[in-house]
Amino acid sequence: MRMHLLTIKFRDSMYYTAVEQIRLHKEFDNYLSSGELDHSMDEFISSKDEFVEDLIRDESTMAQFSDLNHALLKLSLERRADVLENQQQICIYSECLRHLLEDESLKDYIKRLMNDHKTEGFFDTNDDSINWDKKCFSDLVDEFNERVFSGHSLPKHYMIRGIIDCWLIFTRKGNSWQDTFEEVVVEACERWTENREKIL
Repeated sequence: MRMHLLTIKFRDSMYYTAVEQIRLHKEFDNYLSSGELDHSMDEFISSKDEFVEDLIRDESTMAQFSDLNHALLKLSLERRADVLENQQQICIYSECLRHLLEDESLKDYIKRLMNDHKTEGFFDTNDDSINWDKKCFSDLVDEFNERVFSGHSLPKHYMIRGIIDCWLIFTRKGNSWQDTFEEVVVEACERWTENREKIL
């Protein structure tokens, strides 16, 4: 009987500990979402364990989170760093496309490049017969990256997204490129950011 009661107390203790960790983890996520530690994310990325140890010792910041499991604390910081990196990439993406559309000579070059690949079926995304492994398609992505995103190390999916967005802007009738850019790129980037933050 005594052993049974001890087992129940142990289980209850584990349950309440888990509940408290969930609460603290959520509160720490909310704290990070306020941007209070955004200026320190580069330091965190360069030395995660050391950063966490220093942060734990900072009573002015961490007093209310002193009981939070250190692994959960580190996980929250990693997710916040990921959010900030994603936001930065989206800003770079948007700025580079805007620069492209403001540069008439570059815009004309990209238009010709896209028209050449249109005949190969690059924009026929619903055609199952298209061979997406064609070298000319990968060449288009590489050329677009070199011309539009030069000097930036964005993931490859931004190049493909950029080609599709530019094609939509170039072929949209009735609006200025500025209005279409706002609709196709800016609003989409805002949705990407919101969705990314919800997932993380």
